[in-house]
Amino acid sequence: MKKLFILSRAALMAVSVSCNKDKLVTVTTGELTWLGASSADLNGSFSTGKKISVSEYGFFVTGDFGIGEEKMKFPAEGGKFLVELSSLLSGEKYSYTAYAIADDELFFGQTKHFRTYSEEGYNKSAVDFGTGVVWARTNVGASSPTDYGDYFAWGETEPKTEYSEENYEHPGVKMLSGDNDPCTVNLGGFWRTPTYEEYQALREATSYHWTVVSSVNGLKLSGKGDYSDASIFLPAAGMYYPQPNGLMGVGNECDYASASITEDPKFTNPVWELSYNSGSGAYNIMLAKFFWGLPYRAVMDADKYEMLTNGWL
Repeated sequence: MKKLFILSRAALMAVSVSCNKDKLVTVTTGELTWLGASSADLNGSFSTGKKISVSEYGFFVTGDFGIGEEKMKFPAEGGKFLVELSSLLSGEKYSYTAYAIADDELFFGQTKHFRTYSEEGYNKSAVDFGTGVVWARTNVGASSPTDYGDYFAWGETEPKTEYSEENYEHPGVKMLSGDNDPCTVNLGGFWRTPTYEEYQALREATSYHWTVVSSVNGLKLSGKGDYSDASIFLPAAGMYYPQPNGLMGVGNECDYASASITEDPKFTNPVWELSYNSGSGAYNIMLAKFFWGLPYRAVMDADKYEMLTNGWL
């Protein structure tokens, strides 16, 4: 199998398909069945026509750090195979592509991606309010529930010292996902920024009040009914505006970005955000500008979190 190491990225994009249906080979790159800080399990499959035989199959795996390698496969049963990756780097993005060799031709499935959990993201516990997602206990970049954490312009994944329209890089998307989601990039795994609808569901599923925790002002949200023991604290971290204003609202405002934007052209502030002002006492879903710097609180689909914590994912 060593001969396959020399394949270029361009070669990976080329798929061999025979016009003869008896010799047709289809390769499928499956979803992850396990994802950790340093490990992942990849699934793939192939199907063939009657007159063709597969001699090799597996995955090509490439990391952001520039190393490409192939991984040995487990024996295929019914054309399905599994690869267990280990010794991965935490918090790194990887690409993986299933392949099969049949009658000396190389066939590929779709290229997919994953990012391993950062150590912080993997170990972070979460809170379930019964809305279909679990909520991280701390802000992205924070070391405790009362820490403000980092601030990000919408679609950017690194904090800045100054936020302005001039230094903003719009990702050109209508919903944060993957490489432009600061929750996914900084925590890894299946953590992501909550949507507009998920902030609405959070408001409906909780009771909330302004409080002080360890000398930090913020909003405490507590679950209802079967989830009455669940709660999260959102510190009043304010947000960054362009100079000369800079960081404002600290201690008085909770402003947390969503993954969603409005496409209604009448709004000049397109980014939906959770907003709570201690003066008004109202929990609202408001709109912010792309280039303002807001704190982020991550969510994960509840079924994925359950599988992760039970070692099934």
